[in-house]
Amino acid sequence: MVNLPEPAHRYGYTPEQIDEIFQGEEREKFNQWMRGQTMALIDGEPVIYTWDVKRYAYFRSRAVEDPPVYD
Repeated sequence: MVNLPEPAHRYGYTPEQIDEIFQGEEREKFNQWMRGQTMALIDGEPVIYTWDVKRYAYFRSRAVEDPPVYD
């Protein structure tokens, strides 16, 4: 499993944190996976829920190409 940093917000991760966690092609795969999923908007800025980041990282660490979506 990926060692994830503490989320910057109580609801989850900022896009800048996601850029640091998932880089290059993996970032694009995460973006595709997130399409259609809900996110928080805090003061007009997106916040990706912690459980979504953890779930994606968990499945990708086990070489699952298309992690399930539960929204």
